[in-house]
Amino acid sequence: MKTYQVIFSLEAEEQLTSLYRYLAVEASPNIAERYTDAIVSYCEGLSIFSAPWQPPR
Repeated sequence: MKTYQVIFSLEAEEQLTSLYRYLAVEASPNIAERYTDAIVSYCEGLSIFSAPWQPPR
């Protein structure tokens, strides 16, 4: 299993900011923060990647 660094592009960061602002107005700032934090956490979880052709150790 190999570990990678997850880097968000400027476009991705801008999209997350836009999503946060939209949700903060339409729902609530708390929901917006939880939702965007969940997206970031999911993406950061991709830093641990096991290639499908390699069995886990």
